[in-house]
Amino acid sequence: MQLNLWNIKTGECDRTIIGHTNSVLAIALSPDGSLLASGHEDQNIRLWNLDRDESCQTIPGHTNRVWSVAFAPTEEILATGSADRTIKLWNYKTRECLRTIIGHSSWVWSVVFSPDGNYLASASYDQTVKIWEVKSGKCLQTFTSHTASVTAVAFSPDGNYLASCSFDQTVKLWEVCTGICIFTFTGHTNSVWAIVFSPDGQQLASGSFDQTIRVWNIATRRCTHILTGHTAPVTSISYQPIQNAILAADNWQLVSGSFDQTIRHWNLQTCECTQTLTGHTGIVYSLAMSASFPKEVIFSSSFDESIKVWNLETNNCFLSMRSPRPYEGMQITNVKGLTPAQKSTLKALGAIEN
Repeated sequence: MQLNLWNIKTGECDRTIIGHTNSVLAIALSPDGSLLASGHEDQNIRLWNLDRDESCQTIPGHTNRVWSVAFAPTEEILATGSADRTIKLWNYKTRECLRTIIGHSSWVWSVVFSPDGNYLASASYDQTVKIWEVKSGKCLQTFTSHTASVTAVAFSPDGNYLASCSFDQTVKLWEVCTGICIFTFTGHTNSVWAIVFSPDGQQLASGSFDQTIRVWNIATRRCTHILTGHTAPVTSISYQPIQNAILAADNWQLVSGSFDQTIRHWNLQTCECTQTLTGHTGIVYSLAMSASFPKEVIFSSSFDESIKVWNLETNNCFLSMRSPRPYEGMQITNVKGLTPAQKSTLKALGAIEN
């Protein structure tokens, strides 16, 4: 989308506005639950204050889409991965960029910290997985067994294993200390976009463009559940505790987001979808869970440029957050010379016409 603003007297183009889209591609919660970080298509990172008024601060620095955001578990560090091929480490209190990590030769799809916060894993369109030392920014290992873009990575809860998924339709399990791929899970019939370990480390769930979610038993290396119901690719998955249950694999349910614009809850004992949340008007890209805002909630981010907050008790969306657009609040009521199409474009970018 492009809008040209012309000087009526001179007939010259004074300004060209390149089409703006601010799809929210990734979200993550800080360890204390007070901040939500989001990565955007407009190349920026935003930090949302959840303790007060959900206000946001914009952090520039990347030069292309920000595909992934992750908080360190132990220090005040935020990691971001971008289509500009870099990973950046930020002090999220001061908003200072601590380090820019260069090493991938294409888009960085996913970044995730190890449970102890000492290491960072990244997945890239260049078909590799890399493990970095956070303190030095040094690349310690590069995993190269995938045959297509690697879309996501996840550490096991004990930090001993790393899982990765890919456009090559597989999920791989790596031993972190040796860098050896100890198993390749096959079964999906299209690109695998999302993976997550269960909180006890006994299961690994994967979401795919084949519209299914598969749950794999780590010990037996077998697929134990296939969840069907989404009508478009599955982009994000997360484990959610079942209230008043003992911590065990079957006492957790899965939550998933999809291109079909819905969020679904899944019972892992029956493999049934127990709840479908609707409200987004675009692809649901990312999910984040919280137990303290001020109740148990799910955060979801979307191509529709919004972050929605869902009450887990009622399954209702009670808050929708959206970053300011480039011309937010600009009054164009009495501006002359604008065509209806130009006015429509400006209003889509935040302008107001009474």
